[in-house]
Amino acid sequence: MNQAVNTELLCLKHVVDESYQFVIPSYQRPYVWSSIHIEDLLNDIEQAFKNKEPHYFIGTTLSSKKDHSTYELIDGQQRTTTLMLFALACHDYRDSDLKGHPILKVSTYDKKPRLHFEIRERIESYLGSQTGLDGFGKPSQDQLIEDAYLKHIHAGLEYIKQRLKKISESELDLKEFIDYIFENVRWINNIIPEKTDLNKLFSSMNTSGIQLEPVDILKSKIFKKITKNKKLYEAIWDACQNMNTYFERVLRKKIEASSWNQLKYEHLEQYDAEKIVFDVNAEGPKALSLKGLSIQDIDRKRINLGPETDSDNEKEIKDQIEEDIPEEGKNHCRSFISFELLLIHALRIYKVLNDENDIEDRLIASNLQKIFKTFVNQSSEKEVKFFLDVLWKVRYQFDTWCVKWLENEDGGGEELRLTSINRQKKKEAKKAYFNRTKKEHSALELLQCVRIFTGERSAQYWLTPFLIHLITAESSLGQDKVVEWLEKIDNDLSLTVDDVTQKVASYQLCIEDEIGTKDWQEIQDYLESQKGTSFEHYWFQKLEYVLWKNYGRRTEKKFKNYRITAKNSVEHVHSQNERYGATLQESYLHAFGNLALLSPGQNSEYSNKPVTVKMAEFDRKPSYDSLKLKCLFDTFKNSGSKNLNRQVIQTHQEKMLALLEKHYSSIGGMSRK
Repeated sequence: MNQAVNTELLCLKHVVDESYQFVIPSYQRPYVWSSIHIEDLLNDIEQAFKNKEPHYFIGTTLSSKKDHSTYELIDGQQRTTTLMLFALACHDYRDSDLKGHPILKVSTYDKKPRLHFEIRERIESYLGSQTGLDGFGKPSQDQLIEDAYLKHIHAGLEYIKQRLKKISESELDLKEFIDYIFENVRWINNIIPEKTDLNKLFSSMNTSGIQLEPVDILKSKIFKKITKNKKLYEAIWDACQNMNTYFERVLRKKIEASSWNQLKYEHLEQYDAEKIVFDVNAEGPKALSLKGLSIQDIDRKRINLGPETDSDNEKEIKDQIEEDIPEEGKNHCRSFISFELLLIHALRIYKVLNDENDIEDRLIASNLQKIFKTFVNQSSEKEVKFFLDVLWKVRYQFDTWCVKWLENEDGGGEELRLTSINRQKKKEAKKAYFNRTKKEHSALELLQCVRIFTGERSAQYWLTPFLIHLITAESSLGQDKVVEWLEKIDNDLSLTVDDVTQKVASYQLCIEDEIGTKDWQEIQDYLESQKGTSFEHYWFQKLEYVLWKNYGRRTEKKFKNYRITAKNSVEHVHSQNERYGATLQESYLHAFGNLALLSPGQNSEYSNKPVTVKMAEFDRKPSYDSLKLKCLFDTFKNSGSKNLNRQVIQTHQEKMLALLEKHYSSIGGMSRK
């Protein structure tokens, strides 16, 4: 019997051509990807399509062959399910843009769903009902919301449908985009031999470790250039690499006690050999045990956009990170970007400081080797060391002024927060340490959240101009000045003319070059149009920030509980299909004034209920789902009207646009006009 692991390169076209089917075994956890994870994947694929990249690689799966065309998925169900949901959403266009398209064959095979969930009958029914297969009844609304194995699948499908609708209404050619996903989105399927002992397989996977990551390969190439003080610069790299703790905590383990105990936090702003003495014999950072993590778990560490699930393995990682931190200093954190992306932003800053042109390739972690190729091939030892000095400065400013994922006070999840820093020393401790305490919610925190949750999140373009201004500042900075800079950067990037990309604009801001920006009137015309769910989500999130800044009753409990979070579901406040038949003129129904950006869960809660019911449910919540929604409901209440009519919507919209205009006119931008 052949005991070799076979490998094949798959795409959806191959799945259809070979009549493949996939089975999710009963022991697998539920589908847990949120709409945010799906949005990030589709954003990346869309960008690859626009860039005419020959293919987009989404990772690997591990499967066992049940028969000649059926695979049991051992690892990789999250992406496989997402691709099937995408194909399923395409059925909304089977009588129009995608009539006769082969992607319509992906979600079903032989009059049943191509993706089969063992013993999960509700999922089978749901998938079958969405394509109109006979004998498959749709689960109830309560089941769609409450069933742990169904709720994320339902929410994911609804998000993808909304995304396809937006694409169909844009300048992007929907059919060509679907062609790209059908033929050019690829993954590697690793097929284990028949009758493999899965327990032994998992044991082997858990103990064999993980292959070198691209960042490790890059490190080895860069450090070949260094002949003097290599251990010192390796210590600098290692200190910058661990993104799941604070910079000073890694340095504390690497710097000699006599040196460390003399340091103030601001002394860490840049490497100074006279003040900072490394113990070059100290052990490097502990290799984190990734045993038992699935491909999705490992990838989640790379995406870093929000909590998905908590596994025992993630707890092990967290415990290892915190192991040597004094009790008062413990505060587990997680970065919203990967080290790969931090390296890319550091390279951009290095290029600015050396009067070089920007990176040509797309700014995405998976392009790391390609992005650094010229630097690795052409840089001298002196230039490599200068880059590592820049990397140190970037990491210090990032940890000083950028938010990180921290646990909520109730331990029920994570939130993006800034922290204050103070130095402490226990009598019995060999080394002092810096304690981190959560700051009160601030404009700097919330505006970063706007940026993190909108735009091309795999690149976070705003970070380059933000960090370089922090690094090159001539004097010590206060938070007010940092907020002012970020507001100006954000304003410029949001007003960039259509033919200038965010990548180009962000680099122009670094070199203080003039960038082409739109007049406010052009933005106002856009927001006064009737685009419904096709409005850019950025403008909803930016408005939330402006409303937060201008909110009067700042001690109000609901306001203090409010956060800007990842949201991607546009809600019609006056529903398109209101349950009791109330109607509204189309031009007001799809106007910005009748819309709010919510999470898919919040959107499902409100559904097609009457506005008065939505308002009552909104008022009962411990925190505001949306400050814009609160403003609309306040305007409705003050109008004395029994219905959310066009006058209320128009009044609300005018107030919101006036606030945005005032913000842009008073803050301005960074670029020279």
